[in-house]
Amino acid sequence: MKYKAAYELIDAGLIKANLGFPPSEALKKEFFNAKVQEVGLRANKKKNSETFTTSATNSYTFTNTDVTSRIFKVQLDTSIVPFVSEKRYIENLDESKIDNIGYFYKETVSGPEGSPRTITKKLFLTKDPEAGKSLVVSYYASPTAYSDNDSHIDLPEQLIPSVLHYTLGHFLALDGQLQMASGHRGLARDMELEYTATINTREAKPDIIPLPLQDFL
Repeated sequence: MKYKAAYELIDAGLIKANLGFPPSEALKKEFFNAKVQEVGLRANKKKNSETFTTSATNSYTFTNTDVTSRIFKVQLDTSIVPFVSEKRYIENLDESKIDNIGYFYKETVSGPEGSPRTITKKLFLTKDPEAGKSLVVSYYASPTAYSDNDSHIDLPEQLIPSVLHYTLGHFLALDGQLQMASGHRGLARDMELEYTATINTREAKPDIIPLPLQDFL
């Protein structure tokens, strides 16, 4: 579905709801587009990856625009790099005391107040790797952002009605129509859960062997 069609459905629903205030086009778009991102990250398992060539550093800045913190695999050449909490990372520690290499993800927000903020997303390794190696980071990606009304919503078709109902519920709640708002939100959640359950039943369920706890430092 295109954004234009979704906005038209929202307009039709809001006209029927007979709101006591006229919601602006910008406000409707802002909320709907935000919900597309939220539901997409929560319910849809869209995968992507970014590949780096290692150098004499332990930090790597992502350039993909759909990167999220939901990283499910980091591979350094033929080895899997395990996650380690940033709390356990000690900067400038003698690397000879680090037995195993691990990774963590970090976002840094910069920019003056009142201006658009810049979010820098980085992957950190707990020690510098050998230079010239392939570092592949696989993650669950965010939906492609809105570009114009003729662009397609980057969600499975089954999830789009959920976002529409979340949006209608939001504006009904602002208007004080709490019972109607609750109904739309409940329907949205049910649709989202139904989609998630359907996807989960299609996925293979391999035996999971718990890995022993490892001390990386």
